[in-house]
Amino acid sequence: MKNRRVIAITFSPDGKRVAQAGLDAVATIRDVESGKVLVQCEGHTGRIESLAFSPDGQRLVTGSIDNTLRVWDATTGTELVRFSRDVMRPMAIAFSQDGRQLASGGYDNTVTLRSIMPWRSNEYPGAASDPIENRFEEYKREQWAQQTAPKP
Repeated sequence: MKNRRVIAITFSPDGKRVAQAGLDAVATIRDVESGKVLVQCEGHTGRIESLAFSPDGQRLVTGSIDNTLRVWDATTGTELVRFSRDVMRPMAIAFSQDGRQLASGGYDNTVTLRSIMPWRSNEYPGAASDPIENRFEEYKREQWAQQTAPKP
């Protein structure tokens, strides 16, 4: 029996679905009203500690202690893209408002921005290769956050 302890949870942008993940390394998407399991995203080899829906709700990204970020089709559970370079236990994940970039932060004290368009990994030179990346070291993160914070 898989361990279903929940470590991460998020609502879809429309509020009709909720995604949960945890120790069993599976992300489960449920209908909010009925509680019915709609999709399961399986493939990580370690617990999932972070997840986020894309702004359009069509994609789910998960971050795991297996040191990967994976982008899934939120309606089928199909893995679309896997990032494994420069990923160290991603604890926080966020999509940009247009859904074209993914920010992640983890135990390596960095924030990493990735361009994640196009969605299908077969459009990249390798399924597990990382597209454009920009890394920010911990001491730069604060300055970057201040520069990008909304002005009062």
